[in-house]
Amino acid sequence: EICVQHGINKAAHLFESNASTMEDGYEVGLTVIKKDSAIITANATIAKGVYKAVQEKGLEVGKDVGVFALGRPKDNDDFSPKLSHAVQDYDLLGKCAIQELIREIEDGQAQKTCLVDNEIFYLQSTTR
Repeated sequence: EICVQHGINKAAHLFESNASTMEDGYEVGLTVIKKDSAIITANATIAKGVYKAVQEKGLEVGKDVGVFALGRPKDNDDFSPKLSHAVQDYDLLGKCAIQELIREIEDGQAQKTCLVDNEIFYLQSTTR
Protein backbone atom coordinates (compact mmCIF):
# COMPACT_ATOMS: atom_id res chain seq x y z
CA GLU A 1 0.00 0.00 0.00
CA ILE A 2 1.29 3.43 -0.98
CA CYS A 3 0.49 5.02 2.40
CA VAL A 4 2.60 2.44 4.23
CA GLN A 5 5.45 2.90 1.73
CA HIS A 6 5.52 6.61 2.54
CA GLY A 7 5.11 6.23 6.30
CA ILE A 8 1.59 7.67 6.33
CA ASN A 9 -0.94 6.48 8.88
CA LYS A 10 -3.98 6.52 6.63
CA ALA A 11 -6.39 6.17 9.54
CA ALA A 12 -5.22 9.58 10.76
CA HIS A 13 -5.64 11.10 7.29
CA LEU A 14 -8.86 9.57 6.04
CA PHE A 15 -12.30 11.04 6.42
CA GLU A 16 -15.38 9.50 4.90
CA SER A 17 -18.80 10.97 4.47
CA ASN A 18 -21.96 10.08 2.61
CA ALA A 19 -22.45 13.76 1.87
CA SER A 20 -23.19 14.78 -1.72
CA THR A 21 -24.31 18.41 -1.75
CA MET A 22 -22.41 21.67 -1.84
CA GLU A 23 -23.57 22.36 1.72
CA ASP A 24 -22.31 18.96 2.86
CA GLY A 25 -18.93 19.63 1.24
CA TYR A 26 -18.80 22.98 3.02
CA GLU A 27 -19.64 21.49 6.43
CA VAL A 28 -17.25 18.57 6.08
CA GLY A 29 -14.59 20.93 4.75
CA LEU A 30 -14.87 23.16 7.81
CA THR A 31 -14.10 20.17 10.05
CA VAL A 32 -11.12 18.70 8.17
CA ILE A 33 -9.40 21.46 6.20
CA LYS A 34 -6.09 22.77 7.41
CA LYS A 35 -3.05 24.25 5.70
CA ASP A 36 -1.15 21.76 3.52
CA SER A 37 -4.06 19.32 3.30
CA ALA A 38 -5.60 17.75 0.22
CA ILE A 39 -9.26 16.90 -0.23
CA ILE A 40 -10.60 14.41 -2.79
CA THR A 41 -14.32 14.70 -3.38
CA ALA A 42 -16.78 12.33 -5.02
CA ASN A 43 -17.97 15.06 -7.37
CA ALA A 44 -17.60 18.71 -8.34
CA THR A 45 -20.69 19.75 -6.37
CA ILE A 46 -19.05 18.69 -3.12
CA ALA A 47 -15.80 20.35 -4.23
CA LYS A 48 -17.68 23.65 -4.61
CA GLY A 49 -18.59 23.51 -0.92
CA VAL A 50 -15.00 22.63 -0.01
CA TYR A 51 -13.80 25.70 -1.93
CA LYS A 52 -16.15 27.85 0.18
CA ALA A 53 -14.86 26.29 3.41
CA VAL A 54 -11.24 26.82 2.36
CA GLN A 55 -11.93 30.49 1.66
CA GLU A 56 -13.76 30.92 4.96
CA LYS A 57 -10.76 29.51 6.81
CA GLY A 58 -8.59 32.19 5.19
CA LEU A 59 -6.72 29.67 3.03
CA GLU A 60 -6.29 29.39 -0.75
CA VAL A 61 -7.28 26.46 -2.94
CA GLY A 62 -4.29 25.27 -4.97
CA LYS A 63 -1.81 26.99 -2.70
CA ASP A 64 -2.68 26.06 0.91
CA VAL A 65 -5.17 23.25 0.23
CA GLY A 66 -5.41 20.91 -2.74
CA VAL A 67 -8.87 19.96 -4.03
CA PHE A 68 -9.51 17.16 -6.53
CA ALA A 69 -12.90 15.88 -7.75
CA LEU A 70 -13.86 12.50 -9.12
CA GLY A 71 -15.98 13.70 -11.98
CA ARG A 72 -15.96 16.58 -14.43
CA PRO A 73 -17.45 19.89 -13.28
CA LYS A 74 -20.35 21.03 -15.44
CA ASP A 75 -18.63 24.37 -15.88
CA ASN A 76 -15.06 24.76 -14.66
CA ASP A 77 -15.49 28.53 -15.05
CA ASP A 78 -17.52 28.33 -11.82
CA PHE A 79 -14.29 27.36 -10.01
CA SER A 80 -11.51 29.76 -9.21
CA PRO A 81 -8.92 28.37 -9.39
CA LYS A 82 -9.98 25.77 -11.95
CA LEU A 83 -10.79 22.38 -10.40
CA SER A 84 -8.48 19.39 -10.98
CA HIS A 85 -10.60 16.34 -11.73
CA ALA A 86 -10.82 12.84 -13.16
CA VAL A 87 -13.23 11.84 -15.90
CA GLN A 88 -14.48 8.29 -15.82
CA ASP A 89 -16.34 6.37 -18.49
CA TYR A 90 -19.56 5.72 -16.57
CA ASP A 91 -21.05 3.75 -19.47
CA LEU A 92 -18.13 1.32 -19.34
CA LEU A 93 -18.28 1.18 -15.55
CA GLY A 94 -21.99 0.36 -15.73
CA LYS A 95 -21.42 -2.37 -18.33
CA CYS A 96 -18.71 -3.89 -16.15
CA ALA A 97 -21.03 -3.85 -13.12
CA ILE A 98 -23.81 -5.53 -15.10
CA GLN A 99 -21.42 -8.21 -16.39
CA GLU A 100 -20.29 -8.94 -12.83
CA LEU A 101 -23.88 -9.11 -11.61
CA ILE A 102 -24.78 -11.57 -14.39
CA ARG A 103 -21.68 -13.64 -13.57
CA GLU A 104 -22.66 -13.75 -9.91
CA ILE A 105 -26.24 -14.78 -10.75
CA GLU A 106 -25.15 -17.48 -13.22
CA ASP A 107 -22.01 -18.80 -11.52
CA GLY A 108 -22.49 -17.71 -7.93
CA GLN A 109 -19.21 -15.81 -8.13
CA ALA A 110 -18.27 -12.29 -9.08
CA GLN A 111 -14.87 -10.77 -9.60
CA LYS A 112 -15.93 -7.77 -7.43
CA THR A 113 -13.26 -5.62 -9.05
CA CYS A 114 -13.66 -3.65 -12.23
CA LEU A 115 -10.84 -1.42 -13.37
CA VAL A 116 -11.84 1.36 -15.72
CA ASP A 117 -9.35 3.81 -17.17
CA ASN A 118 -9.95 7.46 -16.49
CA GLU A 119 -8.54 10.71 -17.71
CA ILE A 120 -6.98 13.04 -15.14
CA PHE A 121 -6.88 16.80 -15.54
CA TYR A 122 -4.44 18.52 -13.20
CA LEU A 123 -5.51 22.15 -13.15
CA GLN A 124 -4.95 24.97 -10.67
CA SER A 125 -6.65 23.45 -7.58
CA THR A 126 -3.78 21.02 -7.03
CA THR A 127 -0.02 20.97 -7.39
CA ARG A 128 1.86 18.03 -8.82
